[in-house]
Amino acid sequence: LFDSVEFCLALLGMLPVPVLIVNKDGLVIELSLGNLGPETNGLICAHLSKEERNTRTWIVSENHCDCLFCSTVAKALRTGEKASAKGEWKVAPAKGKDPKSLIVSIHAAPATLKEGKYVLVVIEDNTEVEKLNGLLPICMECNKIHDTDSGRCVRIDQ
Repeated sequence: LFDSVEFCLALLGMLPVPVLIVNKDGLVIELSLGNLGPETNGLICAHLSKEERNTRTWIVSENHCDCLFCSTVAKALRTGEKASAKGEWKVAPAKGKDPKSLIVSIHAAPATLKEGKYVLVVIEDNTEVEKLNGLLPICMECNKIHDTDSGRCVRIDQ
């Protein structure tokens, strides 16, 4: 069952996170978009030229870019060990829009297959969680704000 390419791609397509694979030359191949959807125009670094975005040809190189994605994947390619990073990453948007910033966790794991060495990359989009994290925790009963330092609920005007 796992020898079938169609089955493996269908399985990857069910994952809620984007999955990419990078070959030893740094060529990025998108396997699954996960929950990012078409509004991000796939997963293309915003630093790429218009020509690269249009052809969707994307090469990871430490000399080319120091963005979160490229630096994490380049580290995994260089060292042959797992690499992870969390932070802001700008992706190219749908045509005619400004680049979109995402707060992501990137996990890059080297893998050796018959044809050569690759890096499997999984990207978790934490943008919404980070935005919601900044909201005030207001009690639904007393309408007071929970003060995490003191552990008490205080009135908004205090």
